[in-house]
Amino acid sequence: MRNIDISGSTKLFFSRMLELYRKESYEREVNQYRVIEIIPDAAEIQFQVIGTGVLLKVSADKLMRSDLLLGFSKKDIAVITHMGTKVENKDESYKKRGILSRIIRQIFSDKKSKFIVEDIEKKELIEKTAYDLYTDKTTPDKFSSADTLMIGYSAAEDHYRRVFEETSPKIEFILLEINDEKITFCHQSTGIAQTKSVEIIFNSPEIINKFNANDRSLISYSAAESRYKRILKDTSQKPKFKLLNVEPTTMDTEWCYECIETGVIQKKHISFLFYNTELLSQFNSQDRNLIAFTAGELSKQRQYELKSKERTNV
Repeated sequence: MRNIDISGSTKLFFSRMLELYRKESYEREVNQYRVIEIIPDAAEIQFQVIGTGVLLKVSADKLMRSDLLLGFSKKDIAVITHMGTKVENKDESYKKRGILSRIIRQIFSDKKSKFIVEDIEKKELIEKTAYDLYTDKTTPDKFSSADTLMIGYSAAEDHYRRVFEETSPKIEFILLEINDEKITFCHQSTGIAQTKSVEIIFNSPEIINKFNANDRSLISYSAAESRYKRILKDTSQKPKFKLLNVEPTTMDTEWCYECIETGVIQKKHISFLFYNTELLSQFNSQDRNLIAFTAGELSKQRQYELKSKERTNV
């Protein structure tokens, strides 16, 4: 028979595997359970049934008082007993202070906050919403001040979220494309697309408010750009009117202007010409500048006169 030379590292590997196997076999014979996880917040112990994949979760104080404790190793028994004693001492402290319930865990949700509440006397766990606990008049008497504060804060947060959802306009439309002063959008639920003028959408609050904030900003910017282009196009056309012999002495009187095509002469006050943007855009740039400058000077003069009167009255 041929001899096989086994190196030192291979011998060490097999010896460790053998040691682990003996330890596992001994543990199976002596112990039935093994502690897997300790959950301090809920004072719970998660343990495994040795030799199987079964996992169980029990509160530390209940596990400490049950017969299952004998199936753990000495190390695990010390851990369970330590935690169970802490829970019992804490419960006794709660009872002395008149606290009958406590929050074990908070469950966060998009709509309602929920709490896992323990009845200290009965050792029962109940799931309740923050609103239910907040509206219960006995809550301040049952819970500690810290738990009561947490319940009130969560209930207020749920209420604010619900009011915000009710008052905020629902998003119904999705912006698809803006092209050539036209906007293409679709309905969120049906997916039906339609195309309309940017300015029509912008000037319709019942429609634009049903887009999200980002889409509304894009529509507003496009509407402003469209309006600017139209004004620029209008003012770049040939003028329809021209001013006639304006003198400085006529600043606060009616100004004469003539229609270039028909020759019809009209009179309007400088303020009317300045604030009527559609009419103002039909003069040439030189006349527009003169009207704007004169209207500004007239406004300054009137303000000065008003201040002079006020000083005189004082």
